[in-house]
Amino acid sequence: MPPRIPPLLHKGLHARLPRPTFPPQSNHQPISNRTVSLPPMTKPTTPTPTLLPNPTTSTTTTTRASLIPFTPDPLDDPLLFGDYPTFSETSASTDLHHLHVYSPPHNCHIAYTRPNGDCIISKSTGNVGIKGAARGSFDAAFQLASHVLGEIAEMGAVPRNFELLLRDYGPGRDAFLKALMGREGQFLRGSIRMVIDSTRIKFGGTRSRALRRL
Repeated sequence: MPPRIPPLLHKGLHARLPRPTFPPQSNHQPISNRTVSLPPMTKPTTPTPTLLPNPTTSTTTTTRASLIPFTPDPLDDPLLFGDYPTFSETSASTDLHHLHVYSPPHNCHIAYTRPNGDCIISKSTGNVGIKGAARGSFDAAFQLASHVLGEIAEMGAVPRNFELLLRDYGPGRDAFLKALMGREGQFLRGSIRMVIDSTRIKFGGTRSRALRRL
């Protein structure tokens, strides 16, 4: 015989059924009257390991040997780079010689001046025998930087305080920095006290010229 379904469920409605009642148990106790006794908490203790004495070292003094061998910095070698002055040897009133590097997209100009602005050396890529469109290449600027740094080294008395001024972002900027960080400029690196980016920034004003496209 199939189970009898209430008529409310036939129509899709829910009927609230009465809660079932269970007979009371003999050992039933309210939760509030129960008392539970837990064992006292104890902090776990770990045994301290004992280190065996090393037979190769004495018991009075302990020395820790470094696993990484010490390698001296080549920049600290006075035979390679010489004894250059530090910032503590110079004062704010010290006159600085200037080294200007102007690197437009299609050429490179390097000028070496005295503290009062008088020009000592002024060269461009055309002065080292490079003509035409090759003057804007990286190799041309590197040859110019090597040539100018060589002329400064041949003067003998190299000033101990230099100011490096970089202008524009053509290939000549990277080429000069490569030559300065190489063997061509190792005599001059320790004398540079200040590096300035003197690139012109246009703000307002008249309309600029059209961008040159090759």
